Amino acid sequence: MAESARQENEAQGFAKRYTRLGRQDTVLLKAAAQRQRVTLNTLVQAAWGVLLQRYCHQERVVFGATVSGRPPSLQGAEEMVGLFINTIPVVLAARPEQSVGAYLQSVQATNLGIREYEHAALADIQRWSGSSGRALFDSIIVFENFPVDRTMRDQQRHGLRFGEVAGEGITGYAMDLQVVIDDELEIEYCYSRSDFPELFVDELKCAMELLIRQMAESPERPVGELEWIESTQWDALSELSQSGRSGFSRMPVHRRIAAHAVTRPDNIVLRMGDQALSHAQLNAQANRLAHYLREQGVGPDVRVGVALERSPQVIVTLLAVLKAGGAYVPLDPTYPSERLSFMIKDSGMALLLTQHVVLPRLAKVEGIPYVDCEALDLSRYDDADPGVAVHEESLAYVIYTSGSTGTPKGVTVAHGPLAMHCQAISELYDMEPDSCELHFMSFSFDGAHERWLTALCSGMSLAIREEELWTAEQAYTALQHYRAANVAFPPAYLNQVADWAEGRDDTPPVELYVFGGEAMPKTAYDKARRTLRPRWFINGYGPTETVVTPLLWKTPAEETFDCAYAPIGRPVGERSLYVLDDNLQPVPKGVVGELYIGGYGLARGYLGRTGLTAERFVADPFDTLGASLPHRGSGALERRWQYGVYGPGGSPSEGTWLPY
Repeated sequence: MAESARQENEAQGFAKRYTRLGRQDTVLLKAAAQRQRVTLNTLVQAAWGVLLQRYCHQERVVFGATVSGRPPSLQGAEEMVGLFINTIPVVLAARPEQSVGAYLQSVQATNLGIREYEHAALADIQRWSGSSGRALFDSIIVFENFPVDRTMRDQQRHGLRFGEVAGEGITGYAMDLQVVIDDELEIEYCYSRSDFPELFVDELKCAMELLIRQMAESPERPVGELEWIESTQWDALSELSQSGRSGFSRMPVHRRIAAHAVTRPDNIVLRMGDQALSHAQLNAQANRLAHYLREQGVGPDVRVGVALERSPQVIVTLLAVLKAGGAYVPLDPTYPSERLSFMIKDSGMALLLTQHVVLPRLAKVEGIPYVDCEALDLSRYDDADPGVAVHEESLAYVIYTSGSTGTPKGVTVAHGPLAMHCQAISELYDMEPDSCELHFMSFSFDGAHERWLTALCSGMSLAIREEELWTAEQAYTALQHYRAANVAFPPAYLNQVADWAEGRDDTPPVELYVFGGEAMPKTAYDKARRTLRPRWFINGYGPTETVVTPLLWKTPAEETFDCAYAPIGRPVGERSLYVLDDNLQPVPKGVVGELYIGGYGLARGYLGRTGLTAERFVADPFDTLGASLPHRGSGALERRWQYGVYGPGGSPSEGTWLPY
């Protein structure tokens, strides 16, 4: 009978998993419940309530519980034959700061309170709650503590013998927990296979067992500190959360770039149309401007605005600021004047380097000298490196967030993390000296600085897009003209270039297309694979606060992914990635949480906003040296993520999966 019922359950789309505790563990669990003056039913319900809160991201959760349905007011109810069982809702709301013991007492009180309604029909309760016709819950707990087997064995007489009692039922709910307590505790998880994958239920079962054990062992512990996963699971996730790479040099990027002027001075490093600069010319021009900047008082942590139209002069100027020991603040002249004015004031820059054609777009800010670079005579300045010492914590640049979640914020990036990041990116991109990268992005976007700095540190040449945004045809032509090996485009623009390439046989010689800044749909990705035919694709992801792209997904162009959008990949360089709950507890695979990025490759914080920096850059609970983790809510970090294989998962509110 039991086997046939099991087969019927499976045929109807249900499956089962089991938690089984031995005699000794069950005795200990009963003793723990007694010390807290609660029942085992309360302990199991309390654990399930916390689990629902965490998985559903709800402060208040509800599930069904079966009750006897025999009201004490009915005389002789206990002697009546028949099925009186009723199901009523249990509403729980554990607070993170609440001790486990206090939470257990509240669950016990809830159970006592609902006894008044144990004979009420569920339809009436739905009507009373204003939810007529709608389910109040999709999981139930059936608690059985009557030892049927033992009772029947005790009743054996006159030669009668009773075998093991077995039962099978089927639930109309997505998840049905049947709890049986005798000498041993058993929890049966009967679940709808159309609602839950097998691996998810296995993870849920493990989390349930861990919560029950922790609640029994540590009643004084805050509920928010209860762990989701065993130490062995955490070890595996922690290993996935690291890149496995370390030992990157802290040599500042401008010194790595200058080294090429010694070893290969005549090689062309910058190109734009008919303009070209060699390594030696770039280094000499940047040095002369750096000496001028030193005369103007520029040094470590002094901020210098750079508002120039796109040209090789932009690279010369940015490099000069670094050589002078200062920190550049890039300003895109095409931005609205109000935004430019805000950044000039907010950054506290000491001076602004610009050009005559841009000056009319810039509102004059009192106390900040505006220098027309085109009018400067630098011939009297030495073309030798000024040799300014900068510490790895010295400021390299200030980049402003988009302001999509409020007022734009200046993010401060130091030399050490920037140097580490550029080396790690160069490795992952397999950058080759003497190959060419086409620089497309606006210099007000942090990704633009990864691209020019990494390319020049690696000995590549840089072809710079003109000021006017290209059409897809112009970009396609430029890739062919410069014979670019690498290029980074926003996904939407890459899709336009792929459209232009459709049906053509003159594919540019690009080895690697990089996309980032927004999600790449699978359909657009597959079209780019088919029409552009490079060797590699890379998806770079990262909030501004984490120094450009702390995650990177690299794949051969002949491969695709089985999800709606491109994955975001693995940690880059000396970084750590974690998916945590609201209480900074690691979540299991498949569970939605917040993405936290730690390690060495982080920004110093927000310029002039120490309070916001303290709020958003929280202490890393897994680092004994006091490192920090950019907190959820800082720009793109407010999305939810999960460990997974592909991304993104589920609804837009869940964001993109973190694939490993």
